[in-house]
Amino acid sequence: MVVTHVRTGKTMRLSHPQKLFAQDRETVEIAYAGDVVGLNNPGSFVIGDPVYSGAKLQYPDIPSFSPELFAFLKNTDPTKYKNFNEGVSELQEEGAVQILNSTDESKRDPILAAVGQLQFEVVQFRLAQEYGVETRLEVLPYSVCAQILGFCHLY
Repeated sequence: MVVTHVRTGKTMRLSHPQKLFAQDRETVEIAYAGDVVGLNNPGSFVIGDPVYSGAKLQYPDIPSFSPELFAFLKNTDPTKYKNFNEGVSELQEEGAVQILNSTDESKRDPILAAVGQLQFEVVQFRLAQEYGVETRLEVLPYSVCAQILGFCHLY
C-alpha cells in the first residue's frame, strides 16, 4: 500500500504491517478503524504521525506535556559510545522522552526529561535490549524546565 505521511508530505510504501496485541505480532493485509497496527520504519515516524491514502486526512497533534522529572543518562561502557548516541537519538525521535543538553560544556551526558518514571525505565530497557548499552541514571532535583532564548533552564 502506498500512503502519504502527513508531517513530511512524502509518499511511502507500507510493507509488513503488523497487528499488535500484547507480545503477539501478526502480519496483516487489512486493518479497520480501532485496530492497532505497527509500522516499522526507524527515523520516519514519531508518536501520533498519521498516514493516509486518497483525500488528505490530518488530525490535531497529540498534546505534549511539560516534563516533571529530569536525570542525567550515563553510559556505563565508553566503548559503546556510538551505540549509546544512536539509541538515544532514535528514542528521542520516537518521542520516548525529551532530551536536553547541559549548558555546562564539561557535562556531555544527555539529560532525560520525562513526565513519569516509567519513561526512564523504558529508555534504559530499550537501550540495553536493542543497542546493547547498559546505562545508569543520576536523578536531578528539578521539577520545571523553562525555555528561554532556545535554552532550557531547569528550576
